[in-house]
Amino acid sequence: MTSFYPASLNRCAIEDDLFNTFLIKKNCVSLLKGFVTDWVPTLWDLDFLAKCTLGQTVTVKIGQPYTGNRVPSESECSFKQQDLGEFFRFLKTYEDNSTFYYAGYTHFAMLNSTAQQFHSFDWSWAGLRDIGSSKSTLWAGSAGSFTPCHKDSYGCNLHAQLIGCKEWLLWPPEYDLGPTRLPYEESSTFSSVDVLDKDYKNSALKIVTTPGEVLFIPKHWWHLARNLETSVSINTWIELPTDSVDRLQEAITRLLVCGIKRSEPSQDG
Repeated sequence: MTSFYPASLNRCAIEDDLFNTFLIKKNCVSLLKGFVTDWVPTLWDLDFLAKCTLGQTVTVKIGQPYTGNRVPSESECSFKQQDLGEFFRFLKTYEDNSTFYYAGYTHFAMLNSTAQQFHSFDWSWAGLRDIGSSKSTLWAGSAGSFTPCHKDSYGCNLHAQLIGCKEWLLWPPEYDLGPTRLPYEESSTFSSVDVLDKDYKNSALKIVTTPGEVLFIPKHWWHLARNLETSVSINTWIELPTDSVDRLQEAITRLLVCGIKRSEPSQDG
C-alpha cells in the first residue's frame, strides 16, 4: 500500500524531467539525493540570509519542544513579530534547546531583498522550469521547532533541506488521523489525534532530511516535521489537475468559517 524510496533515488538514475517522468507516475514519498548539488540556495548560510532579509517582518512561533509522546498544540505556543534578518542572526548563536523559535511559511514573494541570489533560483532541476522563487516558501527554526501534523489541500510538495537536519513522520491519505479544521488555516487540515502514540507512530514513515536532500510528498499525505537542530529549508507546492475539486471544497469551508466567526458575540457584548 505504501511505497518509499530512501537512498536509492539519486540523480544518475533519473532522466530529465524528474517530476513528470518519475514522481507523478510513482506517486510515492521519495527522498531525492544529489539533485541540488549545484543549486543556488545550497550556497546560502545564516549570514547571507540575515543580510538578505534584514528589515522584513515575519511571525515567529515560540514554544516547548516535544520530547515525549505528545505534540504541543498551536494554542500552547506564543507568537511574536520579528525582523527576519535579526532572527537569522539570533539562530546563529542560539543553543538553548528548552525553548524553540520558528519562522515558518514565509513566502519569498513577500520578501523584498535586493540580493540577486536570493530571488534568482528556480526548480528546473526537477523539470519545473516555470516555478521560481515567487512560488517558493522559506522555513527556519531552532532545534525542536516543528510544524504540527497536517495534510495540504492542494498539489504535492517538494521540500529542500538547506541547513541542518529535519525529522519527518508521514502517513498515507487513507489513514484516519482525526482530520480537523481547528485551528483554521486555509489549505491545511490538521490531525486531532496524538500521532506520537505508538499505534500511530509505528505506522508512520520516518525520514530525516539532511542538507542537499529533497523530500517529495505526494498529495494529501499527512506529515509532521521537526527540526533536529537549527534548520533552514525551502519548498514549493506543485499544482495538479485534481486541485480544482479541492479548491471548491476549500472555498465552501472558508465561507462556513467566516459565517461562524460573524455569528460569534463580540467581546464588547
